[in-house]
Amino acid sequence: MNIFEMRLKIYFGSGSLSALEEIQSQKVMVITDPFMVSSGIVNRVLERLRTGVSYAVFSNIEQDPSIETVAAGLKVMLEERPGAVVALGGGSALDAAKAMLYFYVREKRQKPVLYAIPTTSGTGSEATNYAVITDRQRDVKIALSDPLMMPDYAVLDAEFTRTLPKDVIANTGMDVITHAIEAYVSRQSMACTDMYAREAARVAFLNLIPLYKDVSNDKYREQMFVASTNAGIAFNSAGLGLNHAIAHTIGERYHIPHGRANSIVLPYVVSFNSGLWRHQPHIPVIGKYAELARHLGMYILNDEQTCVTFISYLRHFNRTFGIPLGLNNMGVDFSEFAASLEELTAKVFADRTYPTNPVDISKEDLKLLLLDIYNGSVRT
Repeated sequence: MNIFEMRLKIYFGSGSLSALEEIQSQKVMVITDPFMVSSGIVNRVLERLRTGVSYAVFSNIEQDPSIETVAAGLKVMLEERPGAVVALGGGSALDAAKAMLYFYVREKRQKPVLYAIPTTSGTGSEATNYAVITDRQRDVKIALSDPLMMPDYAVLDAEFTRTLPKDVIANTGMDVITHAIEAYVSRQSMACTDMYAREAARVAFLNLIPLYKDVSNDKYREQMFVASTNAGIAFNSAGLGLNHAIAHTIGERYHIPHGRANSIVLPYVVSFNSGLWRHQPHIPVIGKYAELARHLGMYILNDEQTCVTFISYLRHFNRTFGIPLGLNNMGVDFSEFAASLEELTAKVFADRTYPTNPVDISKEDLKLLLLDIYNGSVRT
């Protein structure tokens, strides 16, 4: 049995911040990062609150928010008891806010209304009940999932992405593409999620490179917002897979931004899942990858050759964005990497995103795949 659930109201485009004027609560908590405060961007949110509404701003969110940060924000939330929470920022701010809200409700408090305002087009966190928190003591990322963390409202104003640097556009954009691809081939994929995943992939493939080359283009930025949210809707019900499990593991270990880690890993996981990595001819998921590739314009009749072309195109994205093809070009020491393979594989298998991968991988094959990812050599 599959379950597809959507309880999200989306405000999209110019003027979408007017959604905040509808907040009825007399107390609002804004959760964001230091840049949103220092740049004055947070004021655009505060100005939209109705006269007489009191607010508290918690802005200590760092990249890859830690358990300690979530605990600090939860303490403020318990003191303030807001009726509404506004999460403003990239995936880190949105995930931290969702985690705080989750534990707040666990303290037997009434759930505040949650408004998610993303400032990057990548994580899709505004459309999911997932949050990823970092345990720095154990060097591991913890994926939380609960319906309580699904935002009630997503406010998508592409104006917030106008100041993003090119490398962030590339990293977050490749996160969108990874979300769409993994959701499409997931064990839990279904007709409803496939529809969103296909469209997310199509829009991202059409607009990401043009946006990277012309960061001032409003049309491309708005389209990447569409892709990001559609991908989030897809993987919220379908799940993700091995790609994210590996990216979470190496990203935390070697301090690689999440989207970049996903981008590096993606060609290798597509190769493995499709059977090309070991030239296993009867893996059904190769047809699903080929189907998606054809939807993206790669009209090659043979599934295997279509997948080879698909993988080549993913590597083309990485080269265009200056993303290394392997960890060997990321300053990762090989001796340390090789010595850590046992630990790395254990963390990949323990990651919450792994179980919905469409193909099982053995411990020994995972080690070999990780070595390929280190060396930058994709087997097709």
